[in-house]
Amino acid sequence: MAAYRDRNRFLYTETAKVEEQRLQADFMLAQNVFNNLSQQHEQAKIRVEEETPVSKPSTHPIFPSSEAPPNRTVIVLVFGV
Repeated sequence: MAAYRDRNRFLYTETAKVEEQRLQADFMLAQNVFNNLSQQHEQAKIRVEEETPVSKPSTHPIFPSSEAPPNRTVIVLVFGV
């Protein structure tokens, strides 16, 4: 629209005025669509933040059924050195 106005700055014909009005209407429609989509996007982000839990509940820890025996080889080598 700005380019059209720059090109036709000194034209005062009815066709130029009609074309400018058409471009203005298209611009306003695009601006409204953009604003609506931006608003919906922000609402969706807020909804996701509200529905997402702050912390994830942890599962119960799993303990081994028996103790691991000491590694005798490592103990002997450590004391041997």
